[in-house]
Amino acid sequence: LPKSFSQLSALENLNVGGNKLKTLPSTDNWKQLREFKCHQNNLVMLPSFAQMTALEFLKMDMNRALQEMPEFGDSMAVLKHLELNSCDFRAVSQSIVGMNALETLNVQGNKIETLPDLANASLGIFNCSSNKIQKLPASLAACKSLRVFFIQGNALTADPESIPEALGALPALER
Repeated sequence: LPKSFSQLSALENLNVGGNKLKTLPSTDNWKQLREFKCHQNNLVMLPSFAQMTALEFLKMDMNRALQEMPEFGDSMAVLKHLELNSCDFRAVSQSIVGMNALETLNVQGNKIETLPDLANASLGIFNCSSNKIQKLPASLAACKSLRVFFIQGNALTADPESIPEALGALPALER
């Protein structure tokens, strides 16, 4: 994208998915952006997303060269839907822990080994399948709205430390 796109301060919706983009311009002025799709590109690095305080929907999956998640900052208070699957992420950004409005989190098909302490009461769908996770955090038991939870294709074992007993008491879990 041209660097001039970084000045689009009234931008509310941007879909640049399905291209061959390697970088994005600065997003610091995209404070009105509510929906951003940059999936299926060749992104190798990302600018900070910390200024996107109105962002509700972010889809950036299938950028296979991405090894680190963007810097989300502490201001992603309204983000509801986050798709980060099929990249090359090795860790989940700690800033996701503070995203209290988050309803859907998809980090499937990465190289993630550990998850942060997620205790998000609004999280309804969480897909962390096809990673290298060996142990689920006990804090997931605080995700009282969790209805759909995909964990297949990881490195979980029969060890009681691998899958916390408290996850069996999730009240809304359907799948």
